[in-house]
Amino acid sequence: MGNNAEIVRRLISEAWPGDNLDLLDAHVAEEYLEHAPFGQVVGREGYREGIALFNGAFSGLRLEVHEVIEQGDHVAARFTFRGRHAGEFMDIPPSGRDVVMEGITMTRLEAGQVVEEWLAIDLLGLMQQMQGASAGD
Repeated sequence: MGNNAEIVRRLISEAWPGDNLDLLDAHVAEEYLEHAPFGQVVGREGYREGIALFNGAFSGLRLEVHEVIEQGDHVAARFTFRGRHAGEFMDIPPSGRDVVMEGITMTRLEAGQVVEEWLAIDLLGLMQQMQGASAGD
């Protein structure tokens, strides 16, 4: 696995649960831009705020990286997000339910820093789990 792939793997598995936020200063560009289902995230501070939002809403947050594919300055990663819905998220009050969400990200790096990402996550499935519904309901 190349250096860019390792950076992406570590950001997902270490920074997102809040275990190693120092990775942001080292590997997320000030001019970072994320294209996500809920809108765009801009800047390193926007990235940090996203982590704080998810960690405030989901206790015990963990992300497991399953596959990472690196090609030049782009890295694709597939991951699973797990946590307990312990705080308000997207206007949904805490349910205490354990949730699981699958996701894929395509990341572009320059000189060892993440500059742009495209995120695909099952946000609808996550919302259904928080509200106690299943996909078939």
